[in-house]
Amino acid sequence: MDSDRFDLAVVGAGLNGSLLALAAGEAGLRTALIDRVPLASLTDAGFDGRTTAIAYTSQRLFAALGVWDEVAGEAEPIRDIRISDAGHDGRASPLFLHFDHREAATEGREPQPMGWIVENRFLLAALLRKLGIRAEVGAPVIVNGSVWGALIAGSDTAESMPEGSEMQVASFAELISVAVANAASRADLSASRARIVAAADVARQRLARDLHDGAQQRLVTTVIDLQLADACFDDDVDEARELLRSALSHARDGLEDLRALAAGMHPVILTTHGLRAATQALV
Repeated sequence: MDSDRFDLAVVGAGLNGSLLALAAGEAGLRTALIDRVPLASLTDAGFDGRTTAIAYTSQRLFAALGVWDEVAGEAEPIRDIRISDAGHDGRASPLFLHFDHREAATEGREPQPMGWIVENRFLLAALLRKLGIRAEVGAPVIVNGSVWGALIAGSDTAESMPEGSEMQVASFAELISVAVANAASRADLSASRARIVAAADVARQRLARDLHDGAQQRLVTTVIDLQLADACFDDDVDEARELLRSALSHARDGLEDLRALAAGMHPVILTTHGLRAATQALV
């Protein structure tokens, strides 16, 4: 739609968006109300089964906008409020606060409810009727080949939607599709990076544990045997030779452990044939 046709565009036709659009229209602003689902579906009981508590000040606002008379028959008055707390075991506390609308009444005046409970669908229906939605154009929002939602633009004038509105809404819906797809891709990329970092941490911890329990212990024993052999070499050659054999055995075992660790970290070809062969295998 032409940018000079509207003073305000409200995206989201829920209670807040519809109320804002209505108030802006009452103030003389030409307003467009936009939502990703058909506005008529917002009033279906299955779409939003929630209820809203309307305080006295909010009720006055609805009345000033000419909406309250349409929902008053569906509104349930709030005459009593009881506030209690629950303990750690989930049981309600015997202590509570109780408010009675009669106690809050001004002396000499008829007691008034402290608020009202109204189903959202009745509020939205009244707001949309008051807005006088007469024309809508829409386009689906397609993300990765599936329908993610729809973009709907409505007008409260008796005129038809401007020529080309469908194409402009469709173009905007396409931009939304790209934005949603990009956001999903970024989320997937972030999750993938997190998984890679977590896997790297696990691998690093496993490597440290295997080094400590295997090769490191064998190398420490090798050093100890060599030190003992060196200390007794002049006095007891046979004992020194036995210690050297033990050190050699531990060193060989440690080397095997390191090779096993390397095989877990790198391709076997890297360990057995070297860096050049491993690099050529990747090409």
